[in-house]
Amino acid sequence: MTDAAELIAALEGMATDDERRKYERYFAPDPDAPFIGVRMGAVFELAKTALDLPPDQLEALLEQPTHEVRSLACSIMGKSAAHKKTGEERRAELYELYLRRHDRIDQWDLVDLAARDVVGGYLLERDRSPLARLAASGFWPERRTALIATFAFIRRGELDDVYTLAETLVDDREPLVQKALGWVLRTSGDVDRDRLTEFVERHAATMPRVALRAAIEHYDAPDRARILAIR
Repeated sequence: MTDAAELIAALEGMATDDERRKYERYFAPDPDAPFIGVRMGAVFELAKTALDLPPDQLEALLEQPTHEVRSLACSIMGKSAAHKKTGEERRAELYELYLRRHDRIDQWDLVDLAARDVVGGYLLERDRSPLARLAASGFWPERRTALIATFAFIRRGELDDVYTLAETLVDDREPLVQKALGWVLRTSGDVDRDRLTEFVERHAATMPRVALRAAIEHYDAPDRARILAIR
């Protein structure tokens, strides 16, 4: 596939009414971001054929209202950034595009498709202060991006940025940020359980239950009960 128009046509050719109805059972109808009915597995397979898609064509996909089309753009970006043969120039242009057009990466699943590898992967060997700016955003998908990006660091056993952001976002009122926080903390606990325990014990009395329950999901039942009882 060489351009956005061909990719959109390919997606439209895969769409079925049955698949669209499945999405409509799980997602609230949104006329500004409709589903056309393409399985995500098919979207991801199509993404693999377009890992070199130029930034202007990726942006053309992001401009589309259709959810599967924007999912395709984010999948291409994430897979391209993660590919071992991708050069630094390409990683930089993906990072710049992601942040510049975050207005179109405005759903939790779109963030999750690309933030770890496009944002976190790019910042692995760089100044990580952009994450603090994202965490301070009034636009919740940017706050979720800051958290999801840290999975790139957790894979290397680096947890300082995780906990710096967690301190900033521990009382965030947006459920989709709370869920991301809990997910990130839970994974960090697989690297250093003591550090996670210290954090959740200190914040258990006030942090949202959604985040807390997710963070301690891997604890045994007595420890979960003890921490949940801190109020």
